[in-house]
Amino acid sequence: MAFYSPDPAMDQALVDLVHLLETSGRSGLGEHLSITWLRFAESQIDRATQLEPAAYWAGPVQGSSWRGDQLR
Repeated sequence: MAFYSPDPAMDQALVDLVHLLETSGRSGLGEHLSITWLRFAESQIDRATQLEPAAYWAGPVQGSSWRGDQLR
């Protein structure tokens, strides 16, 4: 289970980007990538230092992944 809430618009943007890169001369690139892309509700600069770890990770996070099930 991911630690973020999947965002369909981010999923589509990530798929489109990988396919664009593949059709722009990087054939097969998608098979060599695994990406996790996160979008926090607010800036994370210094946020982790202000909260306990459990409180920090309990906050809402939206995200997407490309081959997120691929172990690296």
